[in-house]
Amino acid sequence: MVGSRNIWVCWAPTFACFAFAFGLSMVHWSLFNTMPDAASAMQSFHGIVRHGLAAGNSLEGVPVFAVHLWFLPLIAVPFFFLFPAYPTLVAVQAFVLALSVPAAHRLALSTGMTSRKATVWTWFWALNPLVLGPHCGWGEGYQPLIFAVTPILWALVFAREAKWYRFFACIVLALACREDVALTTMGIGIWAWWPMGNRKAGAAAIGLSLVWGALAIFFLLPHLGGGSWNVLEKAFPSQQVSTSLWSTIGRGLKNVFQPATFGYLAFVYVAWGGFTKKSGPHLLAAIPLCAALFLVESWVTRNPFLHYAATLSPIFYHAALLESQPSNLFRWRWRLGWLVAICGLLLWQGRLLYHGIDGADRKSLVCLEAKIPRDSSLALYSPRGASRFAWGQDLTWMDPTHPPAEFTLIETGRKTPGWWSPEELAGMEDQLAKAGAVIVYQAPTVKLWALRDHKRIECP
Repeated sequence: MVGSRNIWVCWAPTFACFAFAFGLSMVHWSLFNTMPDAASAMQSFHGIVRHGLAAGNSLEGVPVFAVHLWFLPLIAVPFFFLFPAYPTLVAVQAFVLALSVPAAHRLALSTGMTSRKATVWTWFWALNPLVLGPHCGWGEGYQPLIFAVTPILWALVFAREAKWYRFFACIVLALACREDVALTTMGIGIWAWWPMGNRKAGAAAIGLSLVWGALAIFFLLPHLGGGSWNVLEKAFPSQQVSTSLWSTIGRGLKNVFQPATFGYLAFVYVAWGGFTKKSGPHLLAAIPLCAALFLVESWVTRNPFLHYAATLSPIFYHAALLESQPSNLFRWRWRLGWLVAICGLLLWQGRLLYHGIDGADRKSLVCLEAKIPRDSSLALYSPRGASRFAWGQDLTWMDPTHPPAEFTLIETGRKTPGWWSPEELAGMEDQLAKAGAVIVYQAPTVKLWALRDHKRIECP
């Protein structure tokens, strides 16, 4: 009886974590909150299924693994082969994220909590907005970084239990999710060195992270991209106009000391119930990634639910566990943090949904999705892409060097960040007309051009 109860203690919050993460993504999907990552992920997996690891990413114009190195998320390939739809990818990601819940329970027990209190904290992790939010921080939100959350949390568990071989296995799995996870694993190495006190394990984790990160960023990614892709240029765009060392330092400091940075820190502090000198040393693990995020433009820290900061959640959760006290003060701080985190997630998700719905001609989009042949190539010009059309076509964004698509969809109803200016659209349509394309469907905010089949599409 006790054994079955222990199983239920973990499985109930595990299932809840999966259900909420997957369900939140499906809300976006069903309401046409179209985002570029959905289209990019779909065409990447279609390419991998058809062409293997040499598949290309037309969104960036380079091979799939020249943008980021994400090997562990390839576990979705066999499922996608059987069910080639975007919900398949999100379901696999939600399942992997849910596997972190047993680790949350075990980590709570390792800090000396009673079984009952550890169960409460397990639910706190399973339904925490800062854990679920990055799962769909950009709409549907298929992101390789989310896969790293589970091995990182398990790494903390094994470190506290002094099971160092398992610890390093988790570190390797985390590094296989994306090259920038090396910043988080390096921080965990610093934590293992001190305050955990295992200098050998800490130094090994730091060294492994530094070697892999440098190898990936300075050799593998440039080599795979044929020299056309520089992940550092994408990560630090404000530094590309710097002309001197002092200018670079000045721009970096300007990015760090901005309101968004302090707002992010304050939000994290309140959302996790606050930290004191008791848990402070354990926050050292968060410093490398936080420093990098703060050096990037403010949009990274302006949204604490973006996937970039997802790998910090296990570190903050561990620190919050160490702060846990049976006093009324702690319960008050915990409840306030929970409320603040939920309100923050609802506000951000509401903003995404509003931008995805407001101005969208859903009737036309549904009609065109049904009537455009699925073996045709389709170029999409939408405020943030159009994931509902991501069934494996050659997806492109304003790339004049790319071979012309058979169909070109233009949507102008949603004026979200990234929407095409009237001048850009006019120039693109002029090129389409010169190439022989004609308009086969037109509505106030939706226009479909066809290059070869000029038969007009009728929608009720």
